[in-house]
Amino acid sequence: MLINNYNQKVCVLVGAGASSFCGKDSVSPYLPPLGNELFDKLISYSDYYNQLPEKAKNFFKKNDSFEEGFLKLIENLTPIKSMVDLAKYFLQFNISSIENNHYCKLFEILSSKNIQPFLVSLNYEMLAETAASQNYIVQYILNENQIAPSSDRLHVLKLHGGSNFLPSIKENYNLRVRKMGELNIDSLTVHDRLKSIDILNRNNDYYIPLMSFYTFGKKFMVKVQGNDMHDFFVKKYDSIINWCEKIIIIGVHYNESDSHIWEVIQNSNKKICIINPDYMNYPVKIRKKTILNIKTFEECISKKEKAFCDFLDC
Repeated sequence: MLINNYNQKVCVLVGAGASSFCGKDSVSPYLPPLGNELFDKLISYSDYYNQLPEKAKNFFKKNDSFEEGFLKLIENLTPIKSMVDLAKYFLQFNISSIENNHYCKLFEILSSKNIQPFLVSLNYEMLAETAASQNYIVQYILNENQIAPSSDRLHVLKLHGGSNFLPSIKENYNLRVRKMGELNIDSLTVHDRLKSIDILNRNNDYYIPLMSFYTFGKKFMVKVQGNDMHDFFVKKYDSIINWCEKIIIIGVHYNESDSHIWEVIQNSNKKICIINPDYMNYPVKIRKKTILNIKTFEECISKKEKAFCDFLDC
């Protein structure tokens, strides 16, 4: 059960669209791509993806989404290297300009109003929590003891895992697995971005990040102490949504197959702010709960955007 003494019970839910549009020239080496651009970027970044056989590359070219292509890939090839290189790709993104970054401005606004939200990120990269660390002490939710809010912590739930969530694995552990859900680990360590890159560069055969497959349903290959991490994270996510009174949804594409994200929101009675130009693609049941729709992240944090501050104060 969640217990909180704050006046404002707010959840910030961010997706790929938030990071892809979080401020021009504020992220190095460039803003993370959306799913429909991701495979071309991976080919340029990773020898593994660049050297895939043409049949495997066609999984992505012939399908409408990265999710469909990635599903075909892991069904036909071992998923280990594909996940490691995907993690390394997302770990390269870092905030290079606090002043120009919309995430940083968002958490500055929330902090100025003494709001200590839960942050739920659907992204593998670390941009949102890095920005939050400018105003809060960030703590990831990775076990049962890390869910209760505290006065000096901003809790972050990475619903689909994170590129910096790395298992502690014995040297003789056999990681040469091909099917989903075959790897069980005893413990998990969260590293900073540069340390995670270093570990993955040195230990490709021994470390698989705790990230869901980039496919529909977002299932995990790795279990922690026998626990299905998809079920664990979804349970925590449901608790957060049920606890909060307001939800700020930024750059999250509505996909009906992502029932683990939307079902609890549709069945709730929360005040919702949606920051997304594709607002009309959301189902009526969610739009009816929406008090405020802002088209872009930039508009949301603009000094002229009084409506967002009014939403926070209502």
